[in-house]
Amino acid sequence: MKRWLKIMLVIFICATILTGIGVGLEIGIYGVQSYAARKGTTMTTFEKTFDSQDITNLTFHLTNLPLEIIPTADQTIKVEAIYPKNQGIDFSASLEGHNTVSLRQEDSAFQGLFSLFAGWGDSRVTVYCPTELSLSISGRNTSGKVSISKMVTESLDLQTTSGKIQLHDLSASETRLHATSGKIALTNSQVSGKVSATASSGKISLENLQCNSVYAKSTSGSLFLNRIQADTMELHSTSGAIEGTGQWTDMAADTTSGRIELEYTSPVKGNGRFSSTSGSIRLTIPKSSSVKVDFSSVSGRLKTEDGTRRDNTLMYGDGTHHFSIKTTSGSGTISTVQD
Repeated sequence: MKRWLKIMLVIFICATILTGIGVGLEIGIYGVQSYAARKGTTMTTFEKTFDSQDITNLTFHLTNLPLEIIPTADQTIKVEAIYPKNQGIDFSASLEGHNTVSLRQEDSAFQGLFSLFAGWGDSRVTVYCPTELSLSISGRNTSGKVSISKMVTESLDLQTTSGKIQLHDLSASETRLHATSGKIALTNSQVSGKVSATASSGKISLENLQCNSVYAKSTSGSLFLNRIQADTMELHSTSGAIEGTGQWTDMAADTTSGRIELEYTSPVKGNGRFSSTSGSIRLTIPKSSSVKVDFSSVSGRLKTEDGTRRDNTLMYGDGTHHFSIKTTSGSGTISTVQD
């Protein structure tokens, strides 16, 4: 019996080795072919035009083809795509129902494994939308970039795993953005409703933004906000830093080990809740602000800009508004600047 077990074990090991050699040869052959294709820069082009009269939605499901959506003076929606030939990619643009243009990238089982051999430098999908057309845009691009600029839109709902979402010069009703390890950047835009931006380890950057409210959350990535105008702000981070400047009414910001640095560019006009476990909290406010600051901590200290330690309560003006700062071991610092 033992002899038969040994024989079966030898057969199994030999079969495994031969299978591995076969797979290795297959990969090598595919790699050489793909490298040759890259050197030849053989590309496939795709073009399709849609009547924009009844179109209200644009959806997409892409793997790695970069997507750019830009305005045009034409009255039609034009979709252009270019990508490497013979790389197992099938791209399509179709009309779903009577009001939705759908973009899809279908890949073969081996495309993701061998895409590093392909010449992806010029690959892209470009959508030209009429300037006066206000679309709701939603979709996911796994590792490719999503870029939208100089457009008036309805709602935006965009997702990526490791790609980048880059938006600028937009006017939208509502914006929902999510990245796992990719980056999110929204600049020079107006949103009549809520801006929601979430990421696991990617950086979130919001700059020169006017909106009703902001919700931003990142686990290990940082939150960077500059020149924000909003009624309410809610910011969360685990280990990444939270940095921001702007004018807002009510603010809530919390982090575990990251630092919080926020600057009010106009006198405080609402309440604020700030908390951190081990990270420091630094707030800068105009001298004319009227706010009462309550600080609580296990081992941290409250200081003013000159480094002087203070009691756990500070009063500016009549103390009309209220700041609550809580830490476990992190310090709290309040600085004032001339209006």
